[in-house]
Amino acid sequence: MMRKLVMILALGLSLQGCGNTPDRADAAVSLKAIARIPALLAQRSAGDVDPAQLATLREALEADGQPVISVALPGLKYASLMAPYYPSRDAMTWSSPGYETVTLKDGILQSSRGFGPDLMASAGPGIAQVSAASGSVHRVYEYLNGLDVPVQMDYDCDFAAGGAQRVTVLDQVYDTRLVVETCYKGADRFENRYWFDKGGKIRQSEQRLSPGTAPMLIQRIVD
Repeated sequence: MMRKLVMILALGLSLQGCGNTPDRADAAVSLKAIARIPALLAQRSAGDVDPAQLATLREALEADGQPVISVALPGLKYASLMAPYYPSRDAMTWSSPGYETVTLKDGILQSSRGFGPDLMASAGPGIAQVSAASGSVHRVYEYLNGLDVPVQMDYDCDFAAGGAQRVTVLDQVYDTRLVVETCYKGADRFENRYWFDKGGKIRQSEQRLSPGTAPMLIQRIVD
């Protein structure tokens, strides 16, 4: 399955020594250290992956004790682990060893850099509204057009409960509840999907990066 394969590709880097620090220089050193660590998993088919390797990677990440997420874009054949890079107001910017970044506020995607079709800025719901799984919100996304001119796209979005589901994040199973956000502007429609764990955190999500691309899969591995 594509999602399973994407998750495996996201494990291509074993992450240790990631500093959760607002200092960019220190964070950059940590990210370089990540990149030097040999890959535990090659980009192989799902059936070739040894579950023991997944368990070993999780143990290493948890022992390190720093937050870690994985980010994947199937349409762009991109997947990577990310570490905290620097705080941005009340959000956190996460970075891969290649310095692609995503900025998340309580797990909700705010912006991205380094992916090509980036989300420059956005305005939308807070985690409380998403978690409630009801009501509506007006969303604003900002992109750059071919002339590097900001273009704003507005959507009306509705929230609905998607029921209880189990999700697997790096060899660990979580009982979650799914919240589906359906956004529309005329014939243009898409969904953002959020899986909340028992602690009320977004453990996994699929969120729009830009029009014409598959949703970005974000999984929180270590809190």
